[in-house]
Amino acid sequence: MSTSQFLGKVRRLSQEQIVIGLSLLFFMSFGVGIKGFLRPDNVLSLVQNVALLGILGIGMSFAIIGRGIDLSMIAVMAMSVAWSLSLVEAGRIPGFLSPESHLNPPKPA
Repeated sequence: MSTSQFLGKVRRLSQEQIVIGLSLLFFMSFGVGIKGFLRPDNVLSLVQNVALLGILGIGMSFAIIGRGIDLSMIAVMAMSVAWSLSLVEAGRIPGFLSPESHLNPPKPA
């Protein structure tokens, strides 16, 4: 295979193929080079961290496709997280533990 044939095949790759290829290359090199990278808890953590960006990307796609107003979803997400954390800190969300709850655990009956 000559250089021009190789470059011709590389030029035909779509952006999606390039991104997937680079992601797999990085994932495999990190798996070999970093101890504990492929542990299930680390992979689960990676998936959970990327899931938020995927959800925001889907929402932004709907806003663009529907020709709606983009309300800067990142800012909306940041404000909702800050508001939720302030409610948790104030003890207003009963399903979550407030910072003081571990200091004064409930006494057994």
